Amino acid sequence: MGPRLRLLTANGTDIGREREENQDYYGFYEGTPYGYLWAVCDGMGGAAGGKKASIMAVELIRDTFHEEDHENIEEVIRTSVTRANKAIFERSLEEPVLHGMGTTAVILVIKNTQAYIAHVGDSRIYLVREGQMQQLTTDHSLVQGLVEEGTLTKEQAKDHPQSHIITRSIGVMEKVDCDIRSTPIELKPDDRFILCSDGLTGMVSEEVIREFALEFGPRQACKKLIDLANKNGGTDNITVQIIKILPPLPPPRSFPERLLKRAKSFSKKQYLLLVLCGAIITIATGLGWWFWPEAEQEAAMENHAISDEVISEGRADEDPGERVEDSGERVEDSEERVEDSGERIEDSKEKGEDSGEKTGSDLE
Repeated sequence: MGPRLRLLTANGTDIGREREENQDYYGFYEGTPYGYLWAVCDGMGGAAGGKKASIMAVELIRDTFHEEDHENIEEVIRTSVTRANKAIFERSLEEPVLHGMGTTAVILVIKNTQAYIAHVGDSRIYLVREGQMQQLTTDHSLVQGLVEEGTLTKEQAKDHPQSHIITRSIGVMEKVDCDIRSTPIELKPDDRFILCSDGLTGMVSEEVIREFALEFGPRQACKKLIDLANKNGGTDNITVQIIKILPPLPPPRSFPERLLKRAKSFSKKQYLLLVLCGAIITIATGLGWWFWPEAEQEAAMENHAISDEVISEGRADEDPGERVEDSGERVEDSEERVEDSGERIEDSKEKGEDSGEKTGSDLE
C-alpha cells in the first residue's frame, strides 16, 4: 500500500442579510464504502419547501453512500441523486404546501488518490491548483445557456436579472439528469476543492475566492468568504466547504532499517562494545538453559505457545490493517472546525441550520 494522502477540511453556512430562513444544507461523511463524501444543496420552493428539499437530498445521498451493493462510485452517485429526486418529487405531490420544492446539489467524493465530481443546478465546485482556479461544474441555468449560445458573455451573465433561474434541479420533475465528471481527478498535494452555493459566487468574485483559498487555511478561508459575501450584500444563503490536500507522510522505516542506520553511526569502539555485550548475553542465556531443570523447560515452552496463540487471535479480531485504512486518511484537527460563521472538521454529520455548520477520504 502506497503513502496515504492527508487533508484538511472545513465548512460554514450563513442565512445572509435578506433571507428569513437558511435553505442551504450540507454534509461531510467519512468512512463510507466509497470514500469520503461532501455535499452542498441549495433548496428552493418557498418558505416551506426549500429547506425540506435540501435536507432530504443530503440525507438520501448520505444513506445511499453507506450501502455496499453498488459497483462503482459513478453508480452510487447517480443512484443517490435519483433516489433523492424521487423522494422529494413524491413528497411535493403528497403535501400541497411543498409543491414545486427542489434543490441543487454538488457532490465531491475522494477515494484513494482520486476525486469524483457531480452536480445538478447552479451550486459549484472549484479546484485551485498551482495558483490557478478552475470551475469543475457548469451551471444548469438560463444565463449559462445564453452564454453557451453566444448571446451573453460570462461577464454579462453575472449581473443578468434572470441569473437566479435554473434549468435543472432535484425534486421538481419526475426525473433528473445528474452531470458526473467523466474521469476522476488525480489528486496532488496542495490541491484545494471549494464547494459552494450561489450565495457565495453571487457576492464574491472568483478571483477573491481563489486568493482567500490560497492565502488562508480552510477554516479561516470559509469564515472570511462568508463574512465578505455578507459585507457585499448577503442577498442569499451562503454555504462553503473547502478541502485542502496535504503531502503524504513518508512510509515508516522497518525496524531493521532503523537499526542498520543507527549502527552505521557507531564508532569502532562502540561497535566492539556492542558485539561484546551481545556475546556475553548469548553465553549467559545458553548456560542458564543448560542448568535449568527439564520439567521447568517444558512448562515454559507450553506457556510461550499459549501466549503466542492468544496474541495472534487478538490481532485477528482487531484487524489493524483495516482500521488503519479506514482511519488514517484525514488530518482531524479541532482547530479546523467551524461554528456559526466558521467551519469545522467533525464526525460524519450534516448541517444546514441558520448559522451553524458541521463537517465530517478514503485516502491512501
